[in-house]
Amino acid sequence: MGDGAYLARLKALRQQRDVIVERTAAEPPAERAVDWLRALGESLRAPEKSKEKADVIHAIYDRITVAGPEIVGVRLTQAAYAHGLVLALPEKVELARPTGVGRAISTYTCTTPLEGRD
Repeated sequence: MGDGAYLARLKALRQQRDVIVERTAAEPPAERAVDWLRALGESLRAPEKSKEKADVIHAIYDRITVAGPEIVGVRLTQAAYAHGLVLALPEKVELARPTGVGRAISTYTCTTPLEGRD
């Protein structure tokens, strides 16, 4: 490897390192993430307030991709990723069937493939 190639590769590696350092430095403190998760749980357990619950869901999920009856992809909002929800949200969820929709089964379990979860 010549000097030019070596220096170009070294520069690229340093740039990649700097991106990783910037990304990890921008992560919220653990206490803040835990507080956010607790507040989220309290909001979802609150008495039936559909608008407030819808606002919480919109603050978490950017896009949910479905193919027929199956969820094939889930992308969170930047705030949800920043607060560590990609690691905290369950991969399997139980969904309730709205009244008058579908078969008589009241709930079913589905897998939510979250983008960014390794």
